[in-house]
Amino acid sequence: MRRQCDFLKRGLFEPGRGQSINPWLVGRVRWPERPGELSEQRKLLAEHATIHMTQDKKLLVSAIKNGTVIDHINAGQALKIIRFLNLAAQNKLVTVGLNLPSKLMKIKDLIKVEDWEISLEEANQVALIAPQSTINIIKNYTVTKKFALKLPEKIEHLLVCPNPKCITNHEPMDSFFYVKLRKQKVEVSCKYCEKQFALDEIKDYKI
Repeated sequence: MRRQCDFLKRGLFEPGRGQSINPWLVGRVRWPERPGELSEQRKLLAEHATIHMTQDKKLLVSAIKNGTVIDHINAGQALKIIRFLNLAAQNKLVTVGLNLPSKLMKIKDLIKVEDWEISLEEANQVALIAPQSTINIIKNYTVTKKFALKLPEKIEHLLVCPNPKCITNHEPMDSFFYVKLRKQKVEVSCKYCEKQFALDEIKDYKI
């Protein structure tokens, strides 16, 4: 054990700041006896220390001074909301967090858009994809407005009907869907072809 401790004391492997060595591993590292064995031992310790460092890290998303924060989004839905709101065309700084740890949801997505204020209509459109999400307006690092999301009764133009025979897919006209919540899932029905779809079946949007 003394030679094992000397192995670390002599600087053959020195963990960086924030790293840790598992005592279980140290107790099983032998003093190298063969040429090339030293590098193998160092590699083993280095890999384990890196794992500890990674496990100890916390993912932080920086605050914004002014803008809109869409939080508590179901994991995997943030990119869909970005496309749905056409945020890429806003020419604003957009920060996206995917699969962030959450006490309420276990994992969640998050969107922050600097110097952009979401409208009530747009906020209710977000409710289509993430009805449990929260939307806050930030001014000078302070929450100045919170939206109480309400599922819209209808939505025009944005959705593309999944029915290939629907007239909206063949004529230059806006789509029109009625929206309802059934068993905690959002469903939409096309005004023109009268077919009903789960929101997950909508794959395309008219941006």
